[in-house]
Amino acid sequence: MSFAGYAGYAGYAGYAGYAGYAGYAGYAGYAGYAGMGALASGMDQPIVADALIRSRDALFRSVEAGSWAAQWDKPKEWVAGSTTDLPPLNRTEYYWLWEPHIRTALLDVELLGQLDFAAPASEGLELKTRIGGGRVAKVTRPTRAKFEEQLALVQSWATRREEYMTEIVTQLVPQVPFWVSLLHLHPNRHPRTFELMAAALRFTMLVVMRFKHVLACPRPSEYSPNIQPMLLVPGYSALPSGHATEATMMRFVLLALSKQQAGSPLHEQIERLTKRIAEHRVVAGLHFPIDSEAGFALGEALASYFLALAQKTGAWQSSTFDGNTGSNVTGSVSASTATAAPLLAELWDKAKAEFDRDGFVA
Repeated sequence: MSFAGYAGYAGYAGYAGYAGYAGYAGYAGYAGYAGMGALASGMDQPIVADALIRSRDALFRSVEAGSWAAQWDKPKEWVAGSTTDLPPLNRTEYYWLWEPHIRTALLDVELLGQLDFAAPASEGLELKTRIGGGRVAKVTRPTRAKFEEQLALVQSWATRREEYMTEIVTQLVPQVPFWVSLLHLHPNRHPRTFELMAAALRFTMLVVMRFKHVLACPRPSEYSPNIQPMLLVPGYSALPSGHATEATMMRFVLLALSKQQAGSPLHEQIERLTKRIAEHRVVAGLHFPIDSEAGFALGEALASYFLALAQKTGAWQSSTFDGNTGSNVTGSVSASTATAAPLLAELWDKAKAEFDRDGFVA
């Protein structure tokens, strides 16, 4: 995870930009800048407002009640089916009428609003969902001795820093350029894919930060002055690794979108990129390997749950990660997800259509 950039994560103002990926893809901005829609953004400028006042005064004519009935008898842009003069309530189709940052907030509430965190007595944190009351993930933190066992390894990996420097630095923020390059994605051709990726990464980041807060695992540099990280150490705890968790989420989401099966060249490269992103954080001196292992386990569980909601499959794989042994026990959870996250399912269908159009095959 990044450090300076993550200051924006403290507030939802940062999330709006994260959802749009203005820095990487700008899918929200591209929608306007591609054409005349960009001009509408200038309507909040004083000179434009004054010009519009003058234009209206020049164009104004008295309108008798009902004289424009043929033009204004129904609300514009709404879906059909209303039995009143107002649009019908709570239609999924409305999602596409709202601004990107509003869609961001709606998705976040839909996903996070059904989660519960419970801290068990055994040095861990459990994440459950109100959909069927099933477990999503549980992470038990390692002992201090376990971290100290890996300290020499973290120190030895520092010799790789110069070789991996550009990748490490450019992966400070969410690693979207790497996924984009691998799958030939473009914001103009795949706007819903970028929006889906952003939703998945926001969801992952918020959940992983809760685990970090509760588990409170120190960074390698807090154990030894020999680590000397090559980057500013983030101002939050280490385990689970956010980069490992986010990369794993992207791994499963993109494999599902592209319909890749084990053994395909693209499947192999996606898996290798996931591990490489996590390893870079150890090389940089910011994480222990066990942090990455916890992130892989949590990320896989979150991705399975996320996809169960998006695809309405009704089942996901939970995970129970033991930080001392490094083992991860998975379990199957079944619950009705057909109507659990309608906005996410709507977005998934749009993103999936972009991949189907491009003819991705295993």
